[in-house]
Amino acid sequence: MRLLILLMLVSLFCGCRLFSRPADNMNDPFVQEMMKNAAVKEIRFKGKIWRVCMKDSTYATIGETMYVDERMWKLSVENRVATRLRSLIIHESMHTSRQLRAGVAFWMICYFTSTTFRWEEEKVAYEVEWRAEMVAGETYTDEDYEFFAREVSGAVYHGMTTHDEAYRFMKETIVKLQEERKKK
Repeated sequence: MRLLILLMLVSLFCGCRLFSRPADNMNDPFVQEMMKNAAVKEIRFKGKIWRVCMKDSTYATIGETMYVDERMWKLSVENRVATRLRSLIIHESMHTSRQLRAGVAFWMICYFTSTTFRWEEEKVAYEVEWRAEMVAGETYTDEDYEFFAREVSGAVYHGMTTHDEAYRFMKETIVKLQEERKKK
């Protein structure tokens, strides 16, 4: 069993790097500014084979490497979509920090085998993402809550939570963050 898990992890890590390539715009000053102070240290473009297991819009992080869809990343950089790009990097950097603290292999095993663990990790990452967006002036509507609930309760996250729980989590977290901001 341990050997099987080890082989799966080696395949995952090697496969991710093998079927991706380094982002070619890392020297762009905008990208460097977005990456400043991030736990994520490398951006790689996902190859087409990634579509087998995840949507193009899905970002993934293994250790200090973030895997992104090339077209979406380049559009964000070219259009200087700072708030969204920064909040995504913050979200993925939270995963990086927690992976490094727990051990990347251990974290990955837990993430892919436990929906409870996955949901708890995503809640932490989404909270820091939304905090960054709110600092930048973002506001949220019922449509945003609904979109989030559909995404995280669906196939993208392999049914890690229910629609109602996801909706409630986002709404309660946004209210909490708004109250924090009012106190400052």
